[in-house]
Amino acid sequence: FEFKFYRGPDSKGWYTEEFGGEDYTVLNVHLDIRPIRINGPLYEHRIAAEEKRRDSSESTEED
Repeated sequence: FEFKFYRGPDSKGWYTEEFGGEDYTVLNVHLDIRPIRINGPLYEHRIAAEEKRRDSSESTEED
């Protein structure tokens, strides 16, 4: 899913450092959520990628 936060005409925000940190308060923040398609894999372990590359190069050398 893709999440999009945005301000509207009714959005408000407050900020304070009073308690030693950075504290924020927001009111009426809008959120759009939509499904997305992700072509996988998102990631591959480096060793597995190296083995796959080695296996494919060995098979082309045999041909």
